[in-house]
Amino acid sequence: MKTCFVNAFANIPVKKYYKYHGMIRDCRIAPNPPGYVCYDTEEPIVGPKWILIYDKFPPTADSWRLDFDYNLFPPSTQNDICYFKFPDGKRRYYFYEIYFVFVPRYEGDFWSVSWDDGLNCSMDGETGITGHFYKSNYGFLEYGFPGDQYCIYLDPSGNGSHVRVWASETGELPGYNPVPIDERKW
Repeated sequence: MKTCFVNAFANIPVKKYYKYHGMIRDCRIAPNPPGYVCYDTEEPIVGPKWILIYDKFPPTADSWRLDFDYNLFPPSTQNDICYFKFPDGKRRYYFYEIYFVFVPRYEGDFWSVSWDDGLNCSMDGETGITGHFYKSNYGFLEYGFPGDQYCIYLDPSGNGSHVRVWASETGELPGYNPVPIDERKW
């Protein structure tokens, strides 16, 4: 990809001088900028990268959760501070993107979306009655109760929902995000 710049202000008139009956006069004219100057803007990613681990379309159900295999998430250099620790005692970064479609099951129904919050050693989440919810962010995984490792929970899960989870390539936090960080309800 290239980004190009014009070496002029094309929207600001410039003065041109000319002789008129022996007098030098100025006249405002539209500029005639020189050619483009182009630069390569495709910079290689230096350092750790995000790797897409899970790309799921949950079925319509009362609830759905995304269980994770912690071996797919390399350990960071930071120690795990939660009560239930990963076997090696290290934290694991992850990036998640949740697009949730709410399909009410009964009158007065509401939805609940939860994601792993290893920074606070718990699940964090949102509830609501709107038809759609979107969230993308990074965080730490929590090991959780042994044998019960999940990082995303949807209740109920609606047709059209989409969940993606990335792991850090090296265990350290990459210097970019695979998608912009955002949160919306509508």
